[in-house]
Amino acid sequence: MMHSELLAVFVKETFLSPLLFLCIVMTLLKKITQCEYGICIRTQFVGCILYADDSALVSCSCHGLQKLIDICQHYGYVWDDKFNATNS
Repeated sequence: MMHSELLAVFVKETFLSPLLFLCIVMTLLKKITQCEYGICIRTQFVGCILYADDSALVSCSCHGLQKLIDICQHYGYVWDDKFNATNS
């Protein structure tokens, strides 16, 4: 059983699933923030906008946006997760 399958079973069977989701998403947000390819609004860095389980990557250049996509793609590979771009 892959770690993602084990994680999926754990998430479905526990009340901790929102907290676990938050912890996993926070690791992605930390990587996005560290890369500094987003935009600055006044003094606030923005590389990703989240609402519930939806996310939007934000960058002022095509190169920066590609870097953010690469980070998310690597994150998806590590966690065996998929990003659905068809709903955008």
